[in-house]
Amino acid sequence: MITPNFIEINNFLSYVGTHKLSFQENSYYLVSGKNGAGKSALADTMIFSLFGILRSEYSPFNNQILSFGAESGYIQFDFFLNDTLWRIRRDFSTDSTNNHIQFKKRQNTYWKNYTLSEDSLTQQQILDTLKITPQQFFMTFLRQTVIPLSMSFFHLIMLISILLYRDFLMYPLLI
Repeated sequence: MITPNFIEINNFLSYVGTHKLSFQENSYYLVSGKNGAGKSALADTMIFSLFGILRSEYSPFNNQILSFGAESGYIQFDFFLNDTLWRIRRDFSTDSTNNHIQFKKRQNTYWKNYTLSEDSLTQQQILDTLKITPQQFFMTFLRQTVIPLSMSFFHLIMLISILLYRDFLMYPLLI
C-alpha cells in the first residue's frame, strides 16, 4: 500500500513557489477549499510525481504543468510502500532538457539511488516497484466527495464517519 509521508511542491499547477506538506500525523486527511484553491492540484501532484502524467487527462506531461510565469519547478514526494520509505523527485522546466526523475529508497541513514541512465527507464523502474496503475491509485487512495454547503455540522460528521470506516476508502480522504 502506498502511504504519503511528505511532499514538496514548487511551481506546479496552482502552487506558485515552494509548498511543503507533511502527512505524518494522521491516517486520514480532509482537504477543503474554494474552487481553484488547489485541492485537485494536490491529487495531480501525487499522480504526476508517481506516474509522470496528469490525473485529469491520464496523458503524458506537457509544459502546462508549470505555474503561470514559472520557467522551472519540481515535486519531491516521499511515501511508504510496504513499510519502506521511497522518494521520487521530478524536475521540470520549459526547456525539456532539464526534465529529470530521481528515484530513491531510504536505507538506515542514507538514500539509496535507484535512478537509471534514462528517465524512461527510471519511470519503468518506478512502475515495476509500485505495481499499480494511475487509475488504481486515484480510485483507491484519492477519493473525492463534494459536500453541499447546506449540510449541517451533524450530517457532515455522520458523512465523515461513514466514509472513514468504509473498506474501499483509503488514505488520504479528499473532500
